[in-house]
Amino acid sequence: MNKAFAGDPYIRKVLEIVDLISSENDEVDSVFDDITAFFVGDAKSTRQQLDLKIAISVLQDKLAEGADSATDAELQDAIAKLDEAKQADDTSRNRRLAKVRRLCQMVFDCCEGNSYPETQQKTAKFLAALWLIAEQSEASHQTIHQKLKVPYKMALTLRLVDEVIRKQICKVPNWQSFRQPEARYNEDIETRKLWYATVATPAMIAALFQDAGLQHPLALKLLNGADGNANPFRVLEADERQSLLKMNYRFSVDYVTLGLGVDYATDYATPEQQVIAHATVLELVKDAYKPKSGIGQILKIPQIYTSIVLSTKPDFSRVDVPKGCALIDQLGKKGVLNSQLAEAFNAITGVFPQGFGINTTKYSGIVLGLNPRKQHEPNVLPLFAKAGYPLAESPQVAHKIENYYFSETRKQFTPSENEQIDTLVKQTDTIEPSWLASDAFHDWRAIWQRQ
Repeated sequence: MNKAFAGDPYIRKVLEIVDLISSENDEVDSVFDDITAFFVGDAKSTRQQLDLKIAISVLQDKLAEGADSATDAELQDAIAKLDEAKQADDTSRNRRLAKVRRLCQMVFDCCEGNSYPETQQKTAKFLAALWLIAEQSEASHQTIHQKLKVPYKMALTLRLVDEVIRKQICKVPNWQSFRQPEARYNEDIETRKLWYATVATPAMIAALFQDAGLQHPLALKLLNGADGNANPFRVLEADERQSLLKMNYRFSVDYVTLGLGVDYATDYATPEQQVIAHATVLELVKDAYKPKSGIGQILKIPQIYTSIVLSTKPDFSRVDVPKGCALIDQLGKKGVLNSQLAEAFNAITGVFPQGFGINTTKYSGIVLGLNPRKQHEPNVLPLFAKAGYPLAESPQVAHKIENYYFSETRKQFTPSENEQIDTLVKQTDTIEPSWLASDAFHDWRAIWQRQ
């Protein structure tokens, strides 16, 4: 990761979010670490408390039969230990919730503005930062993509939720009080608090813990092998995959229910609102795996898209990502996904992911802007003129006829002219695109910081 890129304040902020979710650094206590620790500790704590409850019952029976004061003292000691164990569990749960609360606030701050246009722009920049981080990472694409998937999915889920509510695509329990997502931008601070507590936070938490079950020790053992040496990104056998799906669903629901529960320690929502918010999270997570009402697709669609943009397949190629991003549209038209949800999502993303390097007949730039007017014509931030000097322009539409990504555009030029074009689709032996915008970040850092 080049120094200019790693040193950018915004990139550092995004990296902090990534590490707070999942980190290989032993000094960082991540959300995913909490999940594994909970399942390990919960089994021990449950057994300990069960043993204490049995002991208390036996001692109470002895006292009823006329046992001496020593038995009473032993009973009081067992009751005190049980209370301590429960208190320790509650303290751990509150600590986990505090971390989730902090994480959600950080993601929300990166993706939410004071108006609809500002919110779209901030979300686009956040997604672009994650893409650029993947470009610059020295880790394997599988390792870094796995880390980046969750924050990417959280941001996309927020924007899809806006469209779900605006267009009333599907009925999510407890969101019916909002008819227009823009209502939160008015001067009423209570409306904003209600939006954050009952809509935004549940959506982010559901996206965050949709696959929490994969952090369970049993799931990790299946993925990494009994000896810990298996490739976790390998194609699983049919029986392994089925077992993993079942574990993921069961343990994800368990964690949301038992590992987190209702978060009463907030200053932005009433206890009643928090109960409602937790019920929404649980409903979204459950429906994503066992569809009943269909609201689980609010998580499923961003998950599918993210798995394309940040693929962990061994043959991943950045240059082919836009081709894969058409999958949501195809699944919607085939009826595999809710067609209205798929259409709404495609309208948000288009086929070019945020941060993707684009070369046109006029400039080189990166995709930076959601809601393109046409799927194949992204909003692009121009960075360099064809002559190579930096530009200072606002994002603009890269029309298909001028975008060198498309072969029909390249065919307009003679072979000699094409040789002089640094097109994005020109590939090296490692199937990497020649235009990685993050490599030249030092030269366009000032432009980035103004966005």
